[in-house]
Amino acid sequence: MRARTGVMLQSGGLYPTARPLEWLRYLARLYPQSSDPAAMLEQLGLYPGLRTPTRRLSGGQAQRVKLAAALIHCPEVLFLDEPTAGLDPLARHGLLELIREQRTNGVAIVLTTHLLADVEDLADLVVVLAGGRIHASGSIAELTEADRALRFWGPADLHTPSLVESLPAGHQVLEPTPGCYLVQGTVDPEVVAVVAAWCAQHGALAGGLRPGTRSLEDIVRAAAQPVQLKES
Repeated sequence: MRARTGVMLQSGGLYPTARPLEWLRYLARLYPQSSDPAAMLEQLGLYPGLRTPTRRLSGGQAQRVKLAAALIHCPEVLFLDEPTAGLDPLARHGLLELIREQRTNGVAIVLTTHLLADVEDLADLVVVLAGGRIHASGSIAELTEADRALRFWGPADLHTPSLVESLPAGHQVLEPTPGCYLVQGTVDPEVVAVVAAWCAQHGALAGGLRPGTRSLEDIVRAAAQPVQLKES
């Protein structure tokens, strides 16, 4: 099981006095098969000849070395705990690309994170946990009901009846809060194009145009609300 599983912890997991390449070479020798340590570091944007001990690496460098350590033995199952924490945008992009590559190669990945952008980029199945309980689970499309509605933001009090006339039959447009619009009905490329074109014709910038009645952040915030206990 250990030879088939990779784990990247949010903290810890590095030998403090070892240099990155030394550490990966040591780990690679512990398994029957492994990737090339130097190539792994280069893929993650780290110079293989880096002489800095792991305890003195920056937060972003340490994250990349920890991911390399989790992947060095070509695992079948990969557990990642906040893998992009502390990374600059360029380093984050490279790390996410490597994770996508692992998924494409058939690696099963369990990702734990508070960065919802990472979830939206990577996840096939989302499980929302709060207080030790599962509050919601499913694909992002299922959780946000992406096939049932389209949301966008614009100036308050737009003349939405004319938008309804432009849409296929059966669609409705609501403004649940000022400037937030919800187009209810089947969502497909035609509907998205109609909404974008209508906004352009009316001089409105359709901000945050996305399928779904709610965002992933809405779901997480709802799950985090304290549970109201009924009086007995």
